[in-house]
Amino acid sequence: IFLVVDDDDDASLLLKRALEKEFPGCLVIGCSCAREAEENVSRIRFDAVITDHKMAGESGIEVLRRVRKAGIACPVVMFTGNGDPSVERTAYDAGATKVFTGELSDFVGHLRVLLAANWN
Repeated sequence: IFLVVDDDDDASLLLKRALEKEFPGCLVIGCSCAREAEENVSRIRFDAVITDHKMAGESGIEVLRRVRKAGIACPVVMFTGNGDPSVERTAYDAGATKVFTGELSDFVGHLRVLLAANWN
């Protein structure tokens, strides 16, 4: 089960489709803000949480903080389009397992490798 946190409905749908293609039969739950992410992780055990960095209101950094504060140990991946090293450092400090910059098609392949490493 994946949790996708992104306030851009189109990007969220693209990621959902890519995940379902890469992981047939998986369940993808979407939400649009840190508060919703926190509510979801408190009641559902996710294999991974995937969040965008730049969102209206609270950023992906806040998602990371809330998920980790809730004691969730699953991989939490943040994707960002800016590649700013300070954003990456802040994300890792907040508990990111991985920060990804790049194309969606590359991201899903990297996610498979990351999950395989965490499941072994």
